[in-house]
This record gives sequence, C-alpha cells and structure tokens, in this order.
Amino acid sequence: MATMASKDASISAERLPMPSRNPLPLSATQEAQVRDIYYTRVRNHCAPEIKGRRAGRVVRNATCSTKERERKSLKKTAQEDFIREWWGMPERDEESRRKLAEKLALEERTNEL
Repeated sequence: MATMASKDASISAERLPMPSRNPLPLSATQEAQVRDIYYTRVRNHCAPEIKGRRAGRVVRNATCSTKERERKSLKKTAQEDFIREWWGMPERDEESRRKLAEKLALEERTNEL
C-alpha cells in the first residue's frame, strides 16, 4: 500500500494541474514582459524572412515610386478629361496643358527630395 501511495504522489507531481477556467489576470508589468518575450521569439524565428523583405524593399522603392507617379499623373489627367467631357466643358487648349505638365513636373521634383 505504501508503494501505491508513493506511485500516486510521483505521478501527480509529474503532471501539471488542469488550467483554471477563470485564471487570474496578469498585471500590466507581467503583460509587458509576456509581450516582450513573445515579440523576441517571433523576431528570432522570422529573422531571415524579415531580412529578405528589407533588402527587397530598398530596391523596389526606387523603381516603384517613379512608375507610381507616372501612373497617378496619367490617371489624374484621364479623370479630368472625363469630367470635362461629362459636364460638356471645352477641352483644354495647349497653354493649359503645358501649365499642367509643368505643375506635375514640379511636383515630381519636390517629391524626389
């Protein structure tokens, strides 16, 4: 019988107790510690992927920004032309188109800085 009681005691000592349905809430400092540990583990686990994305991002930014600006300027002129046509406004003359092109070029130069 004594051996049976010691076996039960060792088995219960090895097992973790069943988690409570209503655990006690963590304090703010404990939550911050848990969050820091979690973020550190995630960063360590995903470090190669993060490095790869950062390296790719540097290259893409230089090319995408120029293409993006060109696309936006084309879209803007197309929208303005559509609005003029929709409301029956006269088409732009060459002078106003030249001024718009200068304005867009100025915006591109200021965005590059």
